[in-house]
Amino acid sequence: MLELARAFPGTTIPTPSQVTGLEVTRKNGQIELKWDKNPETDIDEYYIYRGLAPNFIITAQAPTYKRPADETSYLDKEVEPGHDYYYRISAVNMGRSIGPHSAEKKIVFSVNK
Repeated sequence: MLELARAFPGTTIPTPSQVTGLEVTRKNGQIELKWDKNPETDIDEYYIYRGLAPNFIITAQAPTYKRPADETSYLDKEVEPGHDYYYRISAVNMGRSIGPHSAEKKIVFSVNK
């Protein structure tokens, strides 16, 4: 798609809409994420970003996890008690355009909960 935009200046590359409905809960010592399916028909996958501080920076780094377009949940098994985890999700279309990140969600993953 980027090559198309370079070959035809003024061409816009469509990006997916923002992921909505992100919910983050504890489940059997793990963290379960669920979100709404994007309305676009050309979504290829979802990128899941995890941070350890609020407003964590997402740059050109690779996502923490990826999910195929037909899956709108993820069970994060790589968590440790005593940490706060922050999540954001973006939809990626077949043209590899990444949509805006979802609203950030925090979960306190304490030893006693």
